Amino acid sequence: MLKELLFSLSIFSLLFLGWGSPDTLARPKITQPQPGQAVQGQVAVIGSTNVTGFQSAEIAFSYENGEDANWFLIAALDYPIEDGTITVWDTTGIEDGAYSLRVKVALQDGRSVESVVSGLRVRNYTPIETATPTAPVEGSAVTLETPQAEVVIAPSLTPLPANPAEVSPPALMYSMTWGVVIVLVLFIVVGVYLFFRSLSRRY
Repeated sequence: MLKELLFSLSIFSLLFLGWGSPDTLARPKITQPQPGQAVQGQVAVIGSTNVTGFQSAEIAFSYENGEDANWFLIAALDYPIEDGTITVWDTTGIEDGAYSLRVKVALQDGRSVESVVSGLRVRNYTPIETATPTAPVEGSAVTLETPQAEVVIAPSLTPLPANPAEVSPPALMYSMTWGVVIVLVLFIVVGVYLFFRSLSRRY
């Protein structure tokens, strides 16, 4: 009777204390990408699959179409990952839309645990929606940068050297005056010469 009681207690401990229910078991996790995130191209799936009793892991995706999810395998692993890249999800071969991503770990006792990230927006061929600007928190200071006008400083002009051939107005007047005087003197001299010559011919 005592042996049967001890055996029943050990089975009870294994079922409810040692193994635990699926709701109380440690679960794998996906830290990137996050729910609702827009993704493109090659997407690194980062997280952990290292849970107690790990046997293997699968990473899969499904369309979010409101019906029962059909999961499409991305990768299968036979070794646990601890806070690292579980796999790389190539989204270039699927159409743009909303998707869910699941990591599922099979345990050595035959059970399995999983985690799902939903609302992933694949945007390879359509523009990514513009995020709504976050309003400033009340009481916080908002600094507005005023554009500065560009100031252009003209280079200083270097004075040109004086032209040696340039004649100043006073010098020009001086030269003209002396030229007139010399011409008059020459006319007078020539006139006197011609006058005396004509006299000499008469006598």
